[in-house]
Amino acid sequence: MKNVTSVSSNSWKRLVSAVKQQDWVKIEQCLVDMKKGEDEEKESVTNKACSTEQRHYKELTMELKLGTVVQVQLGTELKDGFPVPVVQLLSVNQYFEICLEHTRNPIDCFSKTVCNASKLFYNSYKEYQNIWSQLCQIDTAYNAGEENNSVILEGVHITWNGDETNLQGFFYLTKTQKKQWSLDFDLSNCFLCIRLRDQKLENSKSDPKHLDSSESLDLQGSLPLTWVAHAVTTKTKKQKKGDNQNKIKFQITKRSMSYIPPKVFERGTNFTIEVIPKKIPYLVREHVIENLKWANNLVKNIATNQRLKELNAKTYENINLDNVDESLNLPRLNKSQQKAVEEAVKKPFTVIQGPPGTV
Repeated sequence: MKNVTSVSSNSWKRLVSAVKQQDWVKIEQCLVDMKKGEDEEKESVTNKACSTEQRHYKELTMELKLGTVVQVQLGTELKDGFPVPVVQLLSVNQYFEICLEHTRNPIDCFSKTVCNASKLFYNSYKEYQNIWSQLCQIDTAYNAGEENNSVILEGVHITWNGDETNLQGFFYLTKTQKKQWSLDFDLSNCFLCIRLRDQKLENSKSDPKHLDSSESLDLQGSLPLTWVAHAVTTKTKKQKKGDNQNKIKFQITKRSMSYIPPKVFERGTNFTIEVIPKKIPYLVREHVIENLKWANNLVKNIATNQRLKELNAKTYENINLDNVDESLNLPRLNKSQQKAVEEAVKKPFTVIQGPPGTV
C-alpha cells in the first residue's frame, strides 16, 4: 500500500534495540532492509496488476484482519452547520479505490438538494416541470446509488471546457470498447465519479483563498491526494451513421475541493471514471416531465390540476344513445340511466389509472 511500510516483528525488534543502543550503523542497516522489503512487495503487486491490464475486468482481493492498516482519504461534511471529517476514499490497492462520498450521499453529489415542495395546484406546466424535474433528479440519484451497479473506466482522456465555476467536458468511447466491456446501458444518461490519483497541492496555490471547507491546510506539502469530481452526463448531438465513437458530455455537479491540480487540464492525462447508470423507470419519469411542453392542453391541465377553460359540449348535444346501444347490440337504457349518461358526456371528468376494480 502507498505510504505504508510493512515491517516484520523481528525487523522492528532489531530497530528498537539499535535505537536504544544508539548504534547508528545498525539503525541505517535496519532501515535499508525495510526499504528493500517494501520495494519487493510493490514490484510483486505491480506485476500482478499489469497481467490483467489488457482484459476488460480485473480481479481484486483484499485481506483484512485486526491491526491491518488501510489507506483512506479524508474530506468533510456539514453536520449541524459545522464541518466534520469523513472518509472520502477507501483505497483497496494503488490501482483501485472506492468513493465513499457518493456512496454515502448520492443526492448531494449528483443533484440539487435545494428544491421546492410539490403543490396541489400549479399556475402553469412550467412551474410543474421546474418543481418535479428537481424532485425526480433527487430520486434518480438516490436509486442509482442504491443499485450499486457501476463500471470503472481507466485511462480515459478528457477534454475540458468552461471555467472553474461551471466546469464541463467530454470524452470518447468507441463502439468496439462498449461492446467488449459489456456497457449495455445508455452512456448519455449516467452519473460520473471522475478521479485523478497522485496529485499534490502546489505551494503557489496553498494560501487560504484557494481552499474551502472541504480541504485542510495540512495538505501543504503532504502526501499525494486523489482529485475527485462528480458529474452528470448531458445530451449530445445525434451521431452520424458509421461513426465508431460515442461522445459522452458531462457537467460537473460537485467537487470535493476548490483547488484543481494543473495536471487535470493537461492533454493526455489519464483519468479514472466510475460510470453509474440511471435506472430505467426513473429515467422514463424524467423524460415524461421534460417532454410535457409538447403535450396537449388536456395532459397539461391534468398535470397542473386545472380545469379546462372551455368545454366543447355542443358535440354531444344531438347524440342519440338509442342508436349507440343498437349498434353495439346492448340493451336499451332506462330513463334514469339515459339521463345520467347524457349529463356525464357533457361534464368534465377525471381519469383514474389503476388495476381492474379501481373506483
